[in-house]
Amino acid sequence: MKITYEFDTQADNFDDDEFYDIQHATDAFCALLEIKDYLREQWKYKEIPDDIDTIYDKFFEIINSNGIDI
Repeated sequence: MKITYEFDTQADNFDDDEFYDIQHATDAFCALLEIKDYLREQWKYKEIPDDIDTIYDKFFEIINSNGIDI
């Protein structure tokens, strides 16, 4: 099976955000896996898990390191 995504960048209804989402879907998936692993580590293996501020900072660190712009 072959799937092709086609965007007409000259069309009046061209959506930059949708185009960006398609280009970075794999990056977003990798970031989600990394976040899941980090949270699991905090929950399962840390006697004293990180505080909410540290978790918040780690979330954005992971997002940014995977090239995701939110």
